Amino acid sequence: MKGAAASFPPAEGIFDARVYRALEPGLSRVTPPAALSTFPPDPRAILVVGLTAAGDVLHFLPVAVALRHAYPEAKLGWVVQEKGRAIVEGRPDLDRIHVFERHRWQAGLLNPLSAPRTAGEIAAAVRGIRGEGYGVLFDPQGTAKSALVNALSGVACRVGFARGFCREMNYLATNVHVELPTRRMHRVRKSLALLEAVGIPTAEHDARFEVPPAALAGAEKLLAAAGLGGARFAVIHPGTSVFGARKRWPPERFGAAADRLHADFGLVPVFVLGPVERAWKEELFAGVKAAPRLALEPSSLAELGAVLSRASLFLGCDSAPLHLASALRIPTVGLYGPTDPVLFAPWYPPAVVVVKGLPCPECGTPHCNHRVPRMEAITVEEAMAGARKVLELTASAPITDNQ
Repeated sequence: MKGAAASFPPAEGIFDARVYRALEPGLSRVTPPAALSTFPPDPRAILVVGLTAAGDVLHFLPVAVALRHAYPEAKLGWVVQEKGRAIVEGRPDLDRIHVFERHRWQAGLLNPLSAPRTAGEIAAAVRGIRGEGYGVLFDPQGTAKSALVNALSGVACRVGFARGFCREMNYLATNVHVELPTRRMHRVRKSLALLEAVGIPTAEHDARFEVPPAALAGAEKLLAAAGLGGARFAVIHPGTSVFGARKRWPPERFGAAADRLHADFGLVPVFVLGPVERAWKEELFAGVKAAPRLALEPSSLAELGAVLSRASLFLGCDSAPLHLASALRIPTVGLYGPTDPVLFAPWYPPAVVVVKGLPCPECGTPHCNHRVPRMEAITVEEAMAGARKVLELTASAPITDNQ
């Protein structure tokens, strides 16, 4: 399905997430074409700037995989901020990790006592990037934050999105601009479009999250303490980021869904809670009538990944844990309302999307951040239909990468 002829799935329904992955919106291109002459034919050191939230970093990871396949001998570095560090650390396809501690540095610069030391740390981080001798930079993030890194990097060839396809005038800090065939592209496809526009093949791009051994050991202790040593269980993550509060499903429905996962599929429901979701624990448990009432609080993103790697199913809204479960190839059910699954559906099968794209009376679109009760419109029965569908997909035939 290419270009304008691509047939998007309906805005409401229950879909195998591969329908979103199958969308091929067309070719990206460098504009003006003459800028392509600045791209070196055989780069020896390449930098990827992806320093946003963990879920977005997971969407950018295929860029690293494709670059490693294309340039197996090149040095490959990644700039990340602290929230996404666990996603890229320890990856065999990356040689260098540069951590920008943005929140700590911002606070440090505002304090007269710590400002000189903080400025020194930032300068050292910039020198660390410049000292690696990167010849090419790719910026799949396309925001002001990544633009700042681009401008400070000292890299001669900086590939990013053209005006109209990035945010916050990011294009001012890149010099090879990629124009996309449409703004409605999945974030993984959009990221890979940067490579395709300069002639880098991206057929081999599927990325798995690498769970550190220490995190696996910590997760085993958590699971054993909860009596889940050998049990088949479903992870339920009820939260989203603070900024994504409109993407949340009502807590009492997650409780009812826990009962149904136990009764219908024999899965022990386990709520995975972070600092925000911890306050909802009683409300979540209030909806659980018959199933065990279990909640885990992993100590890190890596430990969360280790817990997810043991699960038989994941249920949640559009969030970093959902995309982490997908990157681990755990059968995943995503509940979508304000978020457009064409842009943000789980990328890796097996996954099913339950989407309720109700039209907005203000802007007329099925997905937006206006006050439209889309998540409230998703029923427990629809969520269970999604769970049934993804488990049937898993049982019917092994699903491999690149499907």
